Amino acid sequence: MTTGDAIPQTLPDDQLMSLPIGPTRLGRIESGEATEEELLWALDAMSYCRQRINEWNSRLEQAAVQWINATGREPTIRREDGTEVRYYAGARKTTKARDQAAVLTALLEATGGDLGRVAEHLASGAWKPGACGKTLPPERMDELFETKVAQELCEGKPRVRLNRIDTRFTPKGDQHGDHCESER
Repeated sequence: MTTGDAIPQTLPDDQLMSLPIGPTRLGRIESGEATEEELLWALDAMSYCRQRINEWNSRLEQAAVQWINATGREPTIRREDGTEVRYYAGARKTTKARDQAAVLTALLEATGGDLGRVAEHLASGAWKPGACGKTLPPERMDELFETKVAQELCEGKPRVRLNRIDTRFTPKGDQHGDHCESER
């Protein structure tokens, strides 16, 4: 795409209708009119589309970075409302502790053993609830950790939420999705 071309914000209705789960199919499912077969078909079709789109997106992003690096240009979409979206090749930086115990020891030394000051260096999800639950009594766990439950559409054995399991990818004998994780 050349710099400055406007991109439509939505697909035309005829293209929307040809999607695996367009407005008509989704409306039937939302209204409860769909058969189980229609629901299963739509869920399977969307799973396939999601996999393909993720693959294509990854390939597109890699190709775009190569294109930007080769041309030195930063493509920019100028929308009709005056906003812009600029694409550039950036670097993703991640920093991870090499040794958790060594970091804790160094922080305890640097803060003179002040646990409050050490705690200021922790991320919100620094503790492993499963490991802590094996070490701490349940009443302490309840004081220190909170669990939030929200329904979502997942794949695997139906529990409180909808899941899907594909037995081609499960340990032998697991037909209930015990090893299934939800897709995000």
